[in-house]
Amino acid sequence: MPQPVRILLVEDDEDDITFFELALKKQSIATKLTTLTDGDQVMPYLADTNEHPDLMVLDLNLPKLPGRDVLTQVKQSPIGQDIPVVILSTSSAQEDSDFCIANGAERFLTKPTSLTSLSNMLAEMLDVTIK
Repeated sequence: MPQPVRILLVEDDEDDITFFELALKKQSIATKLTTLTDGDQVMPYLADTNEHPDLMVLDLNLPKLPGRDVLTQVKQSPIGQDIPVVILSTSSAQEDSDFCIANGAERFLTKPTSLTSLSNMLAEMLDVTIK
């Protein structure tokens, strides 16, 4: 049996976390979800865990340490530079997308408003991750 895809979700909105969890349950791929709610928790988590995530899904608007800074830290760190990062944000600003892609994010996606749309996005993210 294949190992589950380890996903690190960095999101501070409880409703968005629940929405993500529901969409994840609709996937046909086994996953293991870890959620952090503050940007400043990411690097200590990566330093302390033995199971690095196969995929990080990162919000930009986070308390304490914004997602842009988290992305920069992760991609400049030997422990995080190889982790694929997908930005999932309410922002649709081109400057946010350009910054994130230029700083190592695999994709920049605007948070969908329906469970079906989020499920489809997740299926695409997981497909990229397991290849």
